[in-house]
Amino acid sequence: MEYFDPRHCYVGRSMDSLQTNGLALQAHNSLLYPMASQHPQLKRYTLIRLSLLTLALTFSFAACGEDEDPPATGLNCDTSPLTYDNFGKQFFDICLECHITTNSGADRKGAPSTINFDTFELVKMNISDAKRRAGSASTMPPSSATTTPSTQERADLVEWADCGTKN
Repeated sequence: MEYFDPRHCYVGRSMDSLQTNGLALQAHNSLLYPMASQHPQLKRYTLIRLSLLTLALTFSFAACGEDEDPPATGLNCDTSPLTYDNFGKQFFDICLECHITTNSGADRKGAPSTINFDTFELVKMNISDAKRRAGSASTMPPSSATTTPSTQERADLVEWADCGTKN
C-alpha cells in the first residue's frame, strides 16, 4: 500500500523504496518537492501548505503596526508648542491615580505594574500605548477615574506623541 508522509516528503511503499520507485527530489514551482505534478496526494499537500503559508503571512502583515496609530496628518511639529513641561506633565497627572510606581496591589486598580507615568522617562517609554489608549481610542482612563481628559487634551496628546514627545 502506498502512503504519503509530508514530514519526509516522499511517496512510496517504505522509506527504502524512495529510490526504487524512481522518485528523485526535483524543483517544482520554485519549491523542492518530489514530482508533485505526478502524485495527486503530494500536489494536494503542496497546495495546502502554500495556502496555509499565504494565510499566515497575510495575518502577520495585517498585525504589523497594530499597536501604533499612524502619525496624524497635517501636523507641523516645528510650530507645535506642546512639551512635557507645558502639557505632558499635567496630562499624565490624571493617569497617576493608578499608573504610579509607588502604588502596588489593589491601589493600582488593575493597572499593569510595568506601565507608569510619574517621570518624563516613564512617559516616553510608554507613549505609544498611551497615545493609542488615552488619545486615539479614548479607552483610558476608565470611566471609574475621578478625572478624565477633554477631547482637546486627547488630541493634544496625539500631536505631542507624533511630534516626538518633547521635554
